[in-house]
Amino acid sequence: SPRQNRMSTDNALTVVVLLPSAEWPGLEAKPPLPAGQMHFGTSVEDFDPTILKQAGGVLWVPPASEETLKTLHAALPCCRWVHSFSAGLDSIAGFVRSLSENTHVSNGRGAFSSSLAEFAMTAMLHFNKQIPRCQQNRKTRTWDKFVMNTVRGKTLGLLGYGSIGKATAALGAAFGMNIIVLRRNPGKVEERGSPQPQKTYGFADAEAFYKAADFVVCSLPATAETKHFVSKAAFDAMGPQAQCFIHHPHAQRSERRQIAQNGWWYINLH
Repeated sequence: SPRQNRMSTDNALTVVVLLPSAEWPGLEAKPPLPAGQMHFGTSVEDFDPTILKQAGGVLWVPPASEETLKTLHAALPCCRWVHSFSAGLDSIAGFVRSLSENTHVSNGRGAFSSSLAEFAMTAMLHFNKQIPRCQQNRKTRTWDKFVMNTVRGKTLGLLGYGSIGKATAALGAAFGMNIIVLRRNPGKVEERGSPQPQKTYGFADAEAFYKAADFVVCSLPATAETKHFVSKAAFDAMGPQAQCFIHHPHAQRSERRQIAQNGWWYINLH
């Protein structure tokens, strides 16, 4: 689609940034910008009318509402670019579909993959190394000798194999883990340089995937097809060796009650 093509912009492009709140923590990391290039607000009323008339782009920061974004965009007669700060567009899908073909749409795909992969590894190591036990021992000044587990040789199951999945696979492989993947197209060949999983399962073979995994990281996008994809049947299929289910921010919701009943640790990276 023409909307998904990259668009080159000049330094004079004025962009309005729709924030979810005035206290959004990302503002603390905002880099120095040329005067007048970017303007921040939480509603259309926050922006000077002159800026609205000349703005060529809008940057949406979730979870700012779709309705607020629609209202703001309607006040931007020169807007030709819409950018989503996050990779997921599901919460503004209706707005995106309503845009003209002359409006370019981009998203933050890949921008947070390394960070999320590190959090996934942190969660796995947290429970594999029994960090809560170590913290309690430190608190009670207890010398508790126990066998320390390793993740080397364990199987990391990646539910979805996009940018986040590949970044997680690279870290898992560096720790000596076996990498398996569950995806829509199991026959897809990865580009050179991408981590190559030891085995790839199609959706029809989901049960075998779950049985083989020690850890599962879910990064499936939230779509109608993936709604309740990780269900009671999925957790029933997971073996007794399974330790941790890690759920990424943009992924579809899973049945958390079933996770608790099966004795898994559920880590939600929101």
